[in-house]
Amino acid sequence: MYLKINSLSLLSIICLLYVSFNGYTQQIELEIDYKKKGRTLETKKDIEDLDPNKEYVIKITGVNTAFMDVKINAKPKKLVSSIPEPLKLILPSISESITFGDSTEGFLGITGEDEKTDYFSKILNKVINKKNKLDWLKVETLKLYKELQNNDRDAINQQIDTILARWSSGFTSDNLKIDPDDKSNIVNQQILKEEVLSTIHYIQAANTFFNNKLAKILDPEELHESELLLYKAQMEIIANSYSAKEYLNYWQLIVKASNYSNSKTSEKYLVPEGDILEVNIAIVNTFTKDTLVKKTIDYYSKVNKWKLGFSSGFVFNNITEDKYFLQSRDANTTSIIKEDQDNVDVSIGALAHLHYKFSSATSLGLNLGIAVSPFDGETRYLFGPSILLGKKNQLAISTGAALARMNELSGAVSEDAQGLNIPAGQEIPTFKKIQWGYFIGITYNILNTKN
Repeated sequence: MYLKINSLSLLSIICLLYVSFNGYTQQIELEIDYKKKGRTLETKKDIEDLDPNKEYVIKITGVNTAFMDVKINAKPKKLVSSIPEPLKLILPSISESITFGDSTEGFLGITGEDEKTDYFSKILNKVINKKNKLDWLKVETLKLYKELQNNDRDAINQQIDTILARWSSGFTSDNLKIDPDDKSNIVNQQILKEEVLSTIHYIQAANTFFNNKLAKILDPEELHESELLLYKAQMEIIANSYSAKEYLNYWQLIVKASNYSNSKTSEKYLVPEGDILEVNIAIVNTFTKDTLVKKTIDYYSKVNKWKLGFSSGFVFNNITEDKYFLQSRDANTTSIIKEDQDNVDVSIGALAHLHYKFSSATSLGLNLGIAVSPFDGETRYLFGPSILLGKKNQLAISTGAALARMNELSGAVSEDAQGLNIPAGQEIPTFKKIQWGYFIGITYNILNTKN
């Protein structure tokens, strides 16, 4: 049986398969244990390198948005390595690693002038009643904060209803109404805010009223009989103990607790355009103003590109300078005897790597560099292939050809059946000549981030 597929159907199938295997947005999930001492933020599962052709969001679980503010800021960065000093001799115009084809884009009603002492006491009593209301609200809000830490939603909702209902029935008129169908209690929350601010402003206005009255009394006897100083002292203590900022903080906790979640997802899509996507996460307790977590996490990108990097370390090569000593043969002739020595040299070298990144941890390419031997002081020039392993700390394994100008015996040295010789009394004649060999380099590179 043959299946007929027209061009439009085939195109639809291809698009469906592409979207299925190449979803535009993926999620990175992190988890915080904020009850644990020395709070940590850990990845819930291993994250592979990020695909620069996809967008990502970060979801942080284990938080409580009623009293936690999560800020997620991410920016792509490049990885660069500074050029070692020895390489500046052969690469004078290059200061750091280069990426080829890389691009980055990248919230009292006090009226009248009655002078009777009875009115002063009535005002003070009213202030004390309002003070008691605020004290009660503070205690109940702290109970709510404790329930939020336990993350018991039933207990949290019950405590919110208790605060709103008690404020309505016990302390004020019937402005606050609990609607069982309105789970967010938005209207009640707004009225609570207005009445809390009104209560604090009443206290402040009453204190101002007493200040004005006190300033107008010039007769000490009248001041004593009115007991205004006594009332003023109590008013001053109360007025200085309550601030709108503190109680707005309590109100905000009540509002957030009505509709909170245990996770926070980044609002912007994160695009890993560079070598690294640097994600800065800060979690703050908005109720106590404490910083719970502050952490930077690097996510590496699956970027295939040509890069220029540098490394330094040890270079093993087989270019060595032959050593000789003189031995008298007869009165007129001195024999030149070659020393029995190793033919391996260990030098300190620096390499430049033009390499292609197949993944964030593996690159292949070509190297060019120099190495100086601590044994003979001569410089070796190196070039060949290399492999670089590692993401931010790279190990480079290189090999290839090495060349150096080394001392060799001059053509003035004679050779006969008994070996090399020169006339008696002369020094061993030598000259500089380029020697070729091979090398193996084990070098290291620590990359730096750059915007």
